[in-house]
Amino acid sequence: MARRLQGTGENAATVVGADVGVDADRRWTLERLALELRSMRSAAGHPSYAEIARRIAAHRAGRGVPPAERRPARATVYDCFRTDRRRVDVDLVVDIVRALGASESECAWWVRACSAAQRQADAATVVSVHADLPAAVDEFVGRDRAVDLIVSSGAAGTGPRLFSIEGLAGAGKTQLAVRAARRLVDRGDVDAAIVADLRGFDRDSPPADPYAVMAACLRVLGVPARQIPADSQRRSALFAERLRDRRCVVILDDAADADQVRPLLPDAHDGVVLITSRTAVSELIGAVPVALGALSTDESVSLLRQVAGAELVEADPDAAADLVEESGGLPLAVGLTATRVAARPGWSLRDHVAVLRERRRTLRLDDAVRASLDLSYSALPASARAVVRLLAVHPCDDLDLPSIAALTGRELADVRGDVDDLTRHHLLDQPRPGRYAMHALVRTYALDRSHDEDRPADRRDAMLRLCDHVAAMVWGAYHASHRAEGEGPRRHPARLTVPALSEDDARTWLSANLATILTLAGHGSDTGRDGLVVELSEGAASWLNTFGHYREARLLHQMALDHATTAGDRPAAARARLDLGMTLVRLSENALGSRQLHRALNVFDDMGDVRGAGVAMNALAIIDVHEGRLDDAIERFQRAGEYARAAGDGVGIATALDNTAIVLRRAGRLDEAAHHHELGLQQAELIGDTYRVSTGMINLAEVQLLLDRPEDALTSAGRGLELARALANAPAIAYGNDNLATVLSTLGDHAAALTHYEEALALSRDIGDRHLEAGVLNNIGTASFKLGDVERARSHHSDALIVSSGIDDDFEKARALGGLGAVLAAGDDVDEARRMWTDSLAIFERLGAPEATDIRDCLNRFHERPEA
Repeated sequence: MARRLQGTGENAATVVGADVGVDADRRWTLERLALELRSMRSAAGHPSYAEIARRIAAHRAGRGVPPAERRPARATVYDCFRTDRRRVDVDLVVDIVRALGASESECAWWVRACSAAQRQADAATVVSVHADLPAAVDEFVGRDRAVDLIVSSGAAGTGPRLFSIEGLAGAGKTQLAVRAARRLVDRGDVDAAIVADLRGFDRDSPPADPYAVMAACLRVLGVPARQIPADSQRRSALFAERLRDRRCVVILDDAADADQVRPLLPDAHDGVVLITSRTAVSELIGAVPVALGALSTDESVSLLRQVAGAELVEADPDAAADLVEESGGLPLAVGLTATRVAARPGWSLRDHVAVLRERRRTLRLDDAVRASLDLSYSALPASARAVVRLLAVHPCDDLDLPSIAALTGRELADVRGDVDDLTRHHLLDQPRPGRYAMHALVRTYALDRSHDEDRPADRRDAMLRLCDHVAAMVWGAYHASHRAEGEGPRRHPARLTVPALSEDDARTWLSANLATILTLAGHGSDTGRDGLVVELSEGAASWLNTFGHYREARLLHQMALDHATTAGDRPAAARARLDLGMTLVRLSENALGSRQLHRALNVFDDMGDVRGAGVAMNALAIIDVHEGRLDDAIERFQRAGEYARAAGDGVGIATALDNTAIVLRRAGRLDEAAHHHELGLQQAELIGDTYRVSTGMINLAEVQLLLDRPEDALTSAGRGLELARALANAPAIAYGNDNLATVLSTLGDHAAALTHYEEALALSRDIGDRHLEAGVLNNIGTASFKLGDVERARSHHSDALIVSSGIDDDFEKARALGGLGAVLAAGDDVDEARRMWTDSLAIFERLGAPEATDIRDCLNRFHERPEA
């Protein structure tokens, strides 16, 4: 049966020495930092990594660092010199440069350089990948031959699968890719589409990390976040496997270069990959080149006719030809010119030609696209012009209407009409329903106009309003999910006006705006709100944890920790370490999680923050459970309860009692376990915490079943699941289904049990809870065996063994081995069954689990009792 160990999720309320350009210099990368470190090491006489570690230990001793934390491992020091690192330990890097002879002012510069490089690396992992094709524009001319080439060659089994669509900005590369992909989907040549924005030429954000794009693609392909490998080779293998399983057309939009694209190109699959780029990458990656230049005059006139109307064009074909020639022939420019013509029906084409030529003569940038954009901009009402200028300021991929209203400082109803105008004039796109984005050329133009027409303070204030709006929504979502606790144990910044949201609205908004949250957090001081990343990290932590966004949580909390550490904000750093540590535990990275949690606990103890200390202690106890140290876990959960009582933290008290009961059950102390579950339920009911009442009843059901009280167990599990469904809490529903199924199976209703198990398994994979997944797989194996389906039992126990071994869950590993032993014995493979049971027994005995008795009985029945 499943037992959900609960985290409360809460705590109390570029040359070395250069001092310019570090934060803003996008050239600072983790690779460059590693090369700089190598250069320093060489200049210092090339000391060994062991010698550097020795020097670090001496420096740390002088600063009073505890002995256990003084000397880093040689391999840890070596890792900082690797050029393929994804994260940097700022403290360790600074200690390394100090050991290599850097002055304190140089060390301060290294802190800033590391932060800048990490921000670039983190920003590169914020990616936009969608399973739906954007809407194609109605007006599309001059590219039919290119579309036909892709569709005919890309049809299943008839030709190349990889195409590189290359050309100038505004040449219509993305629209061509979308149109070709739509044709492939409609013809049935592929089953699905994936669109990834690689941001190769984005002004505000670095090119997307290809392995982050790969992870997002895997999620679109149905792989739960927690099952996506961290190792790049394993991730690539899984990506290739999933693409082989499904025929997809994959659009890799706006590629920076071949190096960014290569990892995203599987060796063989039945789909089609369409790459768009401003650079020539086809020869470097072996793709079929599809080069796009300007439209011909006839094609441009055809586009003008489609948008502006045939009557005007046919009335003066020479003027039409002159007009599109002045527009430069790029689809973006011609389309914008045509839109302006359509918006002024009283003007002749000659009027438009005259104005365009005059404007081109007076522009600082003699560019046809700039001229067309300028005329479209001039045709807008003043309010819409103000909106488009400020929309160029923010760094996000897209925004919703309330965010645009906040950015511009206007009411939602007022700004809606201007956004509609901008969309009609093709100055804004809708990549998804309700989301608005700018083409890169439009953004560049609008930002230039803003520098001409707006004060720097106007742009700064717009960003501050957007940051405050997003932060207020994050905290509104936080309070919505903690309504049972009043405002919740955390406090939002006083400057924010936090909206009252329902839990459903909060979840919907957070899901739609997760990329926006990460982007704003990653831009740090560029937003003008220096501590924003800390505010977003603290407000979003519980939602990210509850709904399984562990990798995004890791990124956000690490950024918050880096900021708080650099700023010298010790309490904020401790809270970030707490949230990061709990996330790492969810990702089964127990060693890293333990390190962060211990450091947070020490700070909370020093500060007298008993609530924070209790939460950290609870998380450390969960690590003990996962690693089989049950006595240590019980002691830590009890200490967490003591902290919670000292803080008057009712949620912490209920959590500690329920978690203690779970460990007591694993240790076979069933009467004590039932008593602690009942105490935890009383506490949860006392504070009106329906969520913990639900999980408490679900967990109690397992103990009641083991105490031979199946009817009580059925009542508890059913009630717990009912409450979980009312809360729409996916993890609780998953655990509730699993435990109810086990009760039903014990009562002999194996078929009904399997229905609940299957729902629990699907949910466990969706939320990325691999401990639950392993348990449910074992439970399905056991139920299948009882129904006589030996092959299904073998398959599920084998899968459980793989999952549990991968996350070091010894309890479920022992269950899987025991189940496989039963399957093998049923097939008369007695010797192999004995081996499985012997290994299972050794683990259960080490854990002190009562399941050891059943395994020992199995061995005795086959006359092979192992020595004690």
